[in-house]
Amino acid sequence: MTDSRTRFLPPLMLTTALILSGVVTASATPAPQSDNDITLAEIGRFDRFLDTHPAIAEALAKNPSLIASNDFIASQPALQAFLQQHPAIRADLQSNPRIVMEDLVRFDAAEANGKLPPAARQDAMNAAQVSELDSFLDAHPTLSRELEANPSLIRNRDFLKDHPELVTFLQNHPDLAEDWRSNPRAAMTALAAFDAAAADSLSRAQVSTLDGFMDNHPEIAHQLEANPALIDSRDYLSDHPQLVAFLRSHPEIAQDWSSNPQIAMKDLARFDAATAIKPTPAPTPAPVPPVPKPADDITPGDVATFDAFLNKHPAIIEQLRAHPALITESSFISDNPELKAFVESHPAIALQLKTDPSLLLKDTVKYNEATSANADSNVRRPTDTRK
Repeated sequence: MTDSRTRFLPPLMLTTALILSGVVTASATPAPQSDNDITLAEIGRFDRFLDTHPAIAEALAKNPSLIASNDFIASQPALQAFLQQHPAIRADLQSNPRIVMEDLVRFDAAEANGKLPPAARQDAMNAAQVSELDSFLDAHPTLSRELEANPSLIRNRDFLKDHPELVTFLQNHPDLAEDWRSNPRAAMTALAAFDAAAADSLSRAQVSTLDGFMDNHPEIAHQLEANPALIDSRDYLSDHPQLVAFLRSHPEIAQDWSSNPQIAMKDLARFDAATAIKPTPAPTPAPVPPVPKPADDITPGDVATFDAFLNKHPAIIEQLRAHPALITESSFISDNPELKAFVESHPAIALQLKTDPSLLLKDTVKYNEATSANADSNVRRPTDTRK
């Protein structure tokens, strides 16, 4: 707990509190050492946890015995989660909390004096975390350059406030964030080493060639993605002659691929992501105009309705008998408001009048002939235009 910007209690205050409470004796030596199974790296993790949780640090400074209290741990969800993620620390706190707290104070004092041994920092990011960090910084080159120039910015609250994307990344990778903050320069050194190793990886042209091969051999692609080391397996290669033929045809790819299979597959995954064709939304089809009903699709009910209308309008019948073609003229319909209203209220009949009015008139005449025996009407009807 050395960073004065994030520390709730200065090292001397916490140490003094523990000495006065009897947890740590005044003769404690500065060099951190562990009398039980807990490692210096684990003590460092616990120290950094308390750095970022000042309320818990304050409670322990006032009453260090709380660290052995299950009720206290249960009342602190963050502490409970931390101990669940670090079972070795939890086990040692349960078996001998006094020694853990003594180790913590020694660690704190040695760190304050810059006397921590290298072993205390062996909890640096692992390869998977470095790879995660590399991918993130590759996607944020400006942020990457700033952190390379000044690694301690990862501890700077103002810097984090100005980079919400970095805050989100750290929140999504809590263990990585813890190790990164604990030793920013070591994290950047590990990242540089990772990039240096990647410098000998496949070029973009080689990745493109490899991607084409993988696309044509999906089973091999799936197996190598799951286990990149198979590229160096003689048994695997003997079972896949098409892969052997590809490697022989591309010796430079074979050499770089074999030297670093993990990075080669990572480069391939990035290439796939960068060149993936995003589906474009299908264009909205133009509205299809309604298909007119066939000319002979009028129903008997429509014919009967039209016949009933004509029976009630003898003047229209007279005009149509003299000039049947009038039914096709829009002006004729417009000049007869009742006919216009009728047509507008009967779309099937209106469509028939537009597509084949003569057929409608013929059907109406047929309807009259079929019903004339039973009809009691003297209304004159249009002549049969089929003649």
